[in-house]
Order: sequence, then structure tokens, then C-alpha cells
Amino acid sequence: MNCSQAREMLSAYRELQKDNQETVALDQHVAGCSECRQLLAQQCRVGEQIRSLPALEPSSQAYTHLMQALAVEHTRFIHRASSSAALTPVPDFLKPYLKGHVSKDPQTDALTAFSRADTGPLPVIRPVPKRAPAFRLNHFAIVGLAAAFLLILMTGGITSVLLLAQNRQTVSLPQGAGKNTTSLQQVSQVTMVSAATSTTYPHVVSAVADRQYIYYTAYGENTADWMLERLDTQQQTSTPLLPTGSVSPLIILGGSQDWLAWLQFDQPQSPKNTKAHTSGTATTRSWKLYSLSLTTDNTDPSNTLSYPATPKVLAQGTFDQKTAPSWVHTPVQGIWFTQDALLVTSIDQKGISHLTQYPLSTPATATSNDKNAQTQPVKTIQELANAHDGHILTSPTANTDGTSIYWSEEWLNLDSTLHSNVWTQQTVTAAPQAGKWIQHSAIQTFQFTEDDSSFRPQVVNNTLFLLQAAKTDVTNQLQVTPTAATTTVAATATPEATTVATPNATTSATAPAESGILARIDPGVYSAPLDASVQGTLQAYSPNTGAKLALALGADGPISALQAGGRFLIWQNSNNSFDMFDVAANIPVNINPTIVPKDAVFLAVNGDSAVWLAGSDINVDSNDIANSTVKFGTFNWPPPKTSTSTNN
Repeated sequence: MNCSQAREMLSAYRELQKDNQETVALDQHVAGCSECRQLLAQQCRVGEQIRSLPALEPSSQAYTHLMQALAVEHTRFIHRASSSAALTPVPDFLKPYLKGHVSKDPQTDALTAFSRADTGPLPVIRPVPKRAPAFRLNHFAIVGLAAAFLLILMTGGITSVLLLAQNRQTVSLPQGAGKNTTSLQQVSQVTMVSAATSTTYPHVVSAVADRQYIYYTAYGENTADWMLERLDTQQQTSTPLLPTGSVSPLIILGGSQDWLAWLQFDQPQSPKNTKAHTSGTATTRSWKLYSLSLTTDNTDPSNTLSYPATPKVLAQGTFDQKTAPSWVHTPVQGIWFTQDALLVTSIDQKGISHLTQYPLSTPATATSNDKNAQTQPVKTIQELANAHDGHILTSPTANTDGTSIYWSEEWLNLDSTLHSNVWTQQTVTAAPQAGKWIQHSAIQTFQFTEDDSSFRPQVVNNTLFLLQAAKTDVTNQLQVTPTAATTTVAATATPEATTVATPNATTSATAPAESGILARIDPGVYSAPLDASVQGTLQAYSPNTGAKLALALGADGPISALQAGGRFLIWQNSNNSFDMFDVAANIPVNINPTIVPKDAVFLAVNGDSAVWLAGSDINVDSNDIANSTVKFGTFNWPPPKTSTSTNN
């Protein structure tokens, strides 16, 4: 007996044994064939699981609903059938339900006779419709109607052209859209808005924006004076949000409609127990991750952030360059806001990478006077995953309620090839078990991709996007480290070496990255992640099924620096200009190459907004630092709705 014959009989193996059929040849084949033995075991497991399921009992109304459906179908049969077929007697069990259907449905008056009769139904008599008299037009009337219709079309076209000319609107193809553009009418274009301000902290390092404010961190005359500020784009004024300046760099990592998160990355610390006549390099730096609520819980009618702000420390630790992978220079690799929590990928002092979920808001508890109120369970900090041995977790992302979470696991080979796979945690409904079962949720964690070349996952509008890398050789980027706010350790004869700061303030916010890839944060102060330089093709997947989706993304060639907004994606194309795709509307969006200048220091996407800073838009007067000015570029998407279009 061969394998194909055995597999045909395995499906009926239990029935053959139950009927005392001869299965000696099949048993001998299964005993000597591991594949068939494994298939038989799998079928047995499936059968056991099916038999363990609780018995399903039909509803008490199932029989009534079935009879009512049969009555409706029998009525339709009578209408469609010939007179001879209609004479077939109605079954006794169906007569009561047929009478009930006739009494409810006004369209079955013709069936009342047979539905109430004790004998079979009478044939349905259909009235013969009368033919309507033909309406005739002479040829002169036909020619007149055609001319009128053509005149209406021409008038409408001329009116559209005049309206477009009046509003001075133009339609252009998106950069990089290529053959994927569905139609010219679907292409939209962003409109840049400039926001300038006078500030005593002109050296801007990081920023995020919303539809009204730009939140940014910057330092003043030297890198020992940092501040978190808020720029009102309508009033064109900046307000410091912290009561005092910080002596350590402040880096905004991201924000949501209600929250802001930033990192305080302290200056490098001197190595301990430094021996005389030796010099060392400081490798450890303390850090703190802060969150700040952008709304107030008091009775303030404006419900806006007040000054000074009261931030909350979410996490803190020490970053040690000696224990971290050599290509990682920052303690936090990525964050993502969900509905009520913050996902953070970070690396601890031992070089172990963690994915942690931090709750942002504490639910209100019931008071003694409110007996009907229910106390909500207090959410705690949870570690979702970790990695070690030179692997790091990065690029956390999730849907709005956090039931589908994704992240990347990256590692670097000895040949300077960067690899990455995407993992996921799904909150699903637990499968029913035997016995008493209560519906509840279950957590499933598994590897989503296995190609070693999937980078930077981003969930937008319930769709998962990622980069599938074509080339991941990052040799040229391994030596790129921050040049501003660095420190060196002077050799001393005492155990405690002194730290001498050597900031290069002119380097910050004056030049783009050498690779041409525009970072989210000024790379002169805070190193861009290594995967920011990875180029690949943009892929889309359904988080619910994992199926690959075909979308007209407008990305013809390799792209890089992928960022996600609330409903759109932005990336850099092979020309180092930017493309955009509106996921909710499923259309490409044009970003004019002149909008983001070539000397842009950073570009950060957050929610509905994007913000960037050009080196040429910074005016610093060292003799009068208080009158220094900074001008941001920003746009919102979707654009605000206006009754009239005004373009200057």
C-alpha cells in the first residue's frame, strides 16, 4: 500500500474499525510511515476537539421560524408555478403557518381562498395587463431634445472651468505616484503654513504639532539650558511649559490629542575608579521618560494646558553604551500612543530590550457617597516582550484600542547587514472549552513576518504598513553619532575624573543628515535609528486576517523614513523628496518638493499634522539671544474645511 492509498483510507479509519473491517495493510503502512502516522494523529486530535465541544441545542423558536420560512417559500412557489402545479395540496403541518403568513402579508390576498380551505389550493388567476398606447415623436422633436441635452452639457463644462479659474486651483500628479494613480480628480495637495516666533531658546532639536500648537524642545546660548515650549500657531507666540530650564537635553518623542511624551537624556557620566595616567570615555547616561496631559480636569472652559506644566515620570533608567549593541546610541527606540496607554521600546543598563505598556490615565474610583458607581480596575505597567543577545525591539504600533499591537525585532550581522522581523500581540475571543464556559478574551503573541527584512511597522486606519527591505547594508551609517552635546573625559590622577562638555551648538539645527534621509529628531543631538536609512517597498496588510492588501499607494520605487499620521503615511522617495498617502480616502496626496526644503533638519509626523525646521529659518543673534527667531513649516491633514478658497 502506498501513501496516496493510505491517506484516502485514513479519513474513514475510525469507521473501518467500528465496522470490524480488515485494516491490517493500513495499520502496517501507518506503523512504518511517519508522515501518515502524523496525519492520523492530527485527524484524531481534530476529532477529539470537535467531540469535546459543548452540545448545541436549537432555540425553542427554531421550529416556528422554520415553518414560517417554509410558508413564505411555498407562497412564492404558488405565484411562480403553473396552474397544474398549484393544485398540489398543501401539507397539513404547513397550513397553520400559511394562514398566518396570508393574514400578515397584504400581497397574498389572492391566496386567501386556498390558505383557509380544507382542500388543496385554487389556481392563481393573474389579470392580463393592458398594453399602454405607444407614444410617438416626430423626427423634429427628437432633434430638438438632442440639441437641448448637448447645450446643457456644454454649459456645465464651461461653468466648471470658470469656477476653477476663479479659485486658481490646479490638479497635479503626486510625486512618485506613477501608474498607481487612479485618476487626476482624486489627487489632493497639502498646503504649507509657516509659524514664526521669537524665543530665547532658538536651537530647536525636536518638535511635534497639532492643529493649533507646535510643541518643541530647544536650548539657548549653550547646551546646558534646555526648555520645553509651546508655540501658538495663530498668535505666533511661544510659552515655556516647564518652571525652570533643564541642564540635560530634552527630546520630544511623540504626542497624541491628549498627551505629550519626551525624554530627558542626561549628559554622559564619568567612569568610576579611573586609574591615574589613563583616559576614558563616558559611556553611561541616565534618562527619564516624561508624559504630560495636554488637557485639564478642572472647570477651565478652555480645557487647555496651564503653565507651569506638571509632567509625570513614566520610566527611568541608565543607558550603558558598553552593554548595548554597538549600533544603538539611544535608550528609547520608539513609542506609540493607544487609546489609554503608551507603548515604549527601550533598552536597560544590561543591554536587554523591552516592550512595555504604560497606562496614561488612572480611572476614577467610586466615592463613599456614590454607591452606584463601579470602581474601574487600575491598569498597571506591563512588559509585553523582551530581547537580548544583540537583538532590540523597536517601532511599536497598534490600533486605536490596543487590541492589535505590532513591533519589530532587529539585529545586525557581522557583515553589517541589518535584519528585522515583525511580531504581534492580538487580543481575541477565547475558544470555547468543554463544560461551563464564559466568554472572555485571550492574548496571542506570535511572529507576523519571517523574511528577516520587514521594518518599521505602522498601523493607520486599521491597516498595517511596513517596509520590506531590498538592501539592508548599513556600513555607511554605523559611524554616524551625535556631534552636539557630546562630552569627553579628561585624564586626572584622582579616582573621580572631571567631565568637560564640548558642545558644538552651531552643528545643531543647521544641516540635514549626511545620508540624505531626513530624521524625525535633529540627528546632531539625538541619533536617528539605524533602520531610518533602510530602503524598501511599502507593503499593506489587514490586522484582522493578516492578508496582504493591494492599495494604490503611489510608491513606485524604494522608499525610506516611513512615518504615520492619524490617517496618512509620509515617506521619502529615491529623490529624497516626500510622498504621502491618505489611507482613509485611499488616494495619494501631493507634497510639492519645494515645501520641505533641502536644508531641513528634521520632519516629525504626529496625528493630523507634520512639522519641520529648516536651518535657513533660524535667526540667532549671539549678542541679543532674547530676540532670536525661529520659523517652522507645518501642514494639517485633512485640511480644514472652509466656505471659500483663498490662496495668496
